Amino acid sequence: MEEKSIRELLMDEIADDLEALSHFSPDTEEYQRVADNVGKLHKLLMDEEAHSLESESQLYDDRRKDDAQKKDHVLQWFKIGVEVCGVVLPLVAYSVWYNKGLKFEETGTITSSMVRGLMNRFRPAK
Repeated sequence: MEEKSIRELLMDEIADDLEALSHFSPDTEEYQRVADNVGKLHKLLMDEEAHSLESESQLYDDRRKDDAQKKDHVLQWFKIGVEVCGVVLPLVAYSVWYNKGLKFEETGTITSSMVRGLMNRFRPAK
């Protein structure tokens, strides 16, 4: 058997009481008791719906916060990667050009003007 939600149970009970109202005269005490019961059940139904909306809203807010945290985490790693590349890539480029310049130098001394000029322009800083 399928379990009914609180909302469905309240709706069924309200429908039953409204149907029962048609069997009583509006002047009777029984009519007043059933009408009061319908009012109380309706208030419970509204409270249940408000609670459902509030919990859905809370879930949405939690998901949104989680998504924002994930994006922040990815951005932090991206910034770290950019900073590392900003240091490593110039060092690699300087190393490559320096080694190419030293290929022309057999003795290990820097005598060519190309390598001397290149060494003066190396600035491995931010």
